[in-house]
Amino acid sequence: MARVRIRYANPAALEALRKALAKPETKIQRESEMAFGREVFEGELDTFKRQLDFDLELYRLGGFPKGRAQAEWWIKRHIRQAYLHSFIEGKIAGGGSGRIALRPDEERWLKKLRFDEYRYLKKFLDDIDKGRGQMNYQRRMRMYADALKGPYWAGWALGNRDPRRTIIWRADLKAEHCPDCILLNGTIWSAPAFAKWVRKTGILPGQNVQCLSNCKCRLEERFT
Repeated sequence: MARVRIRYANPAALEALRKALAKPETKIQRESEMAFGREVFEGELDTFKRQLDFDLELYRLGGFPKGRAQAEWWIKRHIRQAYLHSFIEGKIAGGGSGRIALRPDEERWLKKLRFDEYRYLKKFLDDIDKGRGQMNYQRRMRMYADALKGPYWAGWALGNRDPRRTIIWRADLKAEHCPDCILLNGTIWSAPAFAKWVRKTGILPGQNVQCLSNCKCRLEERFT
């Protein structure tokens, strides 16, 4: 088959058109990817909340044949899966989808988040067994589910370390804030500096701040 060569009367105009189309396309692709990551995470969070509600009710009704050990095993399994998914969804939303596989430091960070949650779970089940605790159990389990925002924001922040990327901590002005969030509001880091800071402090929206999973803060980005 003969090749067909298309000839343009004005190569300069064609080059200008190519550049004009390339920039919006890149921006649209990135925005679409980020929106996809956020949307999938919202679904993940809703599913996780419903799953933990079900696990809690099943445990309180004696629905695990092997008792506490079996209940703890299943809930930990659900936590492990949801945390991994949310971290990856955060990477996609943060533009880090070019390398979905977790780095060793990301594996360690995710493991730490999971083990922190396992400790909370053990204490929670202890309280259920002994009928203690001032907070409604259903509400308390929802708070544990909201902790899923931690691995999401970790993936968002750690997954894309482009030095041109700037990360800003933003507090929701309509929400009530703890002293940590007020202090952090408006703080700006380069992406590599933020990744280093997160590894050192463990602080993210909803993670290691005084308001815990009630946190309404978010992270924003811009490129320089």
